[in-house]
Amino acid sequence: MWRAVEPAAVALLGKIRGEAQAALGSVLERHGMAGRAARDLTRRGTVRRARAADVLGNLGRREAVPALVRRLADRDADVRTVDPEYRVAHNAASALLRLGRPGREALERAAAEPFTAAEPDSSAAPHAREALAVADLEQARRLPPVPPVSLPGGQPVPVPSATAG
Repeated sequence: MWRAVEPAAVALLGKIRGEAQAALGSVLERHGMAGRAARDLTRRGTVRRARAADVLGNLGRREAVPALVRRLADRDADVRTVDPEYRVAHNAASALLRLGRPGREALERAAAEPFTAAEPDSSAAPHAREALAVADLEQARRLPPVPPVSLPGGQPVPVPSATAG
C-alpha cells in the first residue's frame, strides 16, 4: 500500500510548508525515504538523481550537503536533455538553498571555484552561482518598496524613469 502512496507524498512534500511539511517529512523518514534518496544521488538514472536531490532538500537533511555539492557538477549528458524539473545540478542547488545556512555556505564555496567557459559543465561553480543569484533576486522581491522622498517644502524628488531614453 505504501509504495502506491509514496510518489504522491514525495510530490506533495515540496508544495507544503510548516507543520504539514514536518509531519509528512516525518512519515517519509519512518518509511526510509531519506536513506533511499541519499543512495539515489549516486545512481545511474538522471531522473532518479534529480528527484533524490529534491527529496533531501525538502526533508531538510543537512548531512546531505557534501553529496549535494558533488551533484552540482553532475556531468551526465542526459542532465542537459531531460525535462528541466529533473536537472540534477539544478535540483541539487535548490536543495542546498532549502537546507539553510550550511547549504548556502556550501553553494558560496562552490561558486568561488574557478572554471573555464570552454568547459562550464565540469565545475559546480556555474550552477552554484546561478542558484545564489536566483535566491538573492527572490529575496529582493520580498523587500518592502522604498518610500518616496520629499525635498524641503514637500516637493517630491524627481526620479528618472528606467524607460526614459
